[in-house]
Amino acid sequence: MKKHTGITKVHKTLTMPISFYALVEQIRSKQGLDTAEEAINVSVMHLARKIGLEAWLKNSMNVNYVKKSILAHMKN
Repeated sequence: MKKHTGITKVHKTLTMPISFYALVEQIRSKQGLDTAEEAINVSVMHLARKIGLEAWLKNSMNVNYVKKSILAHMKN
């Protein structure tokens, strides 16, 4: 039986230049993250907090996993 995690997975193809992906990989490596997906999640959540969208995110999705990543990897 599958445990319900409260996370909805959506598959979407994103087109980006290789230089963008290289930057994501640098963020992943420098922050000690496991995947490019995690690097993008942490980066987006960090920016959302910085520009005041964290309250909206809390109301619209389960952010526990990403919030833990931000706290662990972004010391700002």
